[in-house]
Amino acid sequence: MLGVPYFLLMQRLGLLDTYKGLRLAYVSFALPFAIWLLIGFFVDVPIDVEEAGPNTDARPLYGEMSAAAVMVMLPNIVMTLALQRFLVKGLTLGAVKG
Repeated sequence: MLGVPYFLLMQRLGLLDTYKGLRLAYVSFALPFAIWLLIGFFVDVPIDVEEAGPNTDARPLYGEMSAAAVMVMLPNIVMTLALQRFLVKGLTLGAVKG
């Protein structure tokens, strides 16, 4: 629904297929939308949970969880970077007949 207005705006500003245009679209739509979605989550967090965090040594646990998340994601990131050229080639291979 917002694709056409964004396209026309980027075309008039000369920002089609540029990083500046991508950043503008992200900052003006995706970021506020994500924040709006997260507000509902943060409003539902009970006050007791917020107050208990600093008192129960939650910071070291958070650090360990972040480290574990990075370790789980690292193989996927490496494989994606290594195989990205094949993925793009496969996606564009059937785009042109002839």
